[in-house]
Amino acid sequence: MMYQLKMEEVLGFSNELSQALQRKDQDIVNAMNLISITKERLQALRDDGWEPLLEEVILFGNKHDINIPSMDDIFFRGKSIRGGNAESITIGNHYRIELFYTVVDMQLQELNDRFNETNSRLLICMESMCPNNSFSKFDKAKLIEFAKFYPIEFSPTSLVLLDSQLDTYIFDMRRSVEFASLKGISDLSKKKWLHSKNILIIL
Repeated sequence: MMYQLKMEEVLGFSNELSQALQRKDQDIVNAMNLISITKERLQALRDDGWEPLLEEVILFGNKHDINIPSMDDIFFRGKSIRGGNAESITIGNHYRIELFYTVVDMQLQELNDRFNETNSRLLICMESMCPNNSFSKFDKAKLIEFAKFYPIEFSPTSLVLLDSQLDTYIFDMRRSVEFASLKGISDLSKKKWLHSKNILIIL
């Protein structure tokens, strides 16, 4: 029962984040903030969530006449790996360390694997390409930082030229009626692809 209660809460965090990330109108910066908040909530749950959970389980057990064992009772007793005195694990330690911490740590590890510091920074830099409100989030410094993630495509010389090219790019985009109504990076990608295709057809 204790494991089920905690799984429901942890999975509730993950589901809430998953639903938010799947929204088509979700911008990248807001998505990264949601990921950061979810990590903080999971960490807070790990640090301070055990005692409230235990109290909840005890109250539930008392209300429904369910026997709740003492957390100080021995759950397992075995031989020490080094052959010394027998080692024992209490019921409290079993549920807290082997179940509670394990469940929360698995979720934290998955989020850290999927959204590490480099990936997060990459996504935030991509936000600078968003065409909403006449490219109001355009940030040349972030786009140059974004290019540095791809050293094969952007040599040091290319990065120097990119500074000026980006000034030309944003001037062109903001004066073009064709790109004025775009919403989100996906719209920009589609429009640029169609624009390039039309040029090839003309040629």
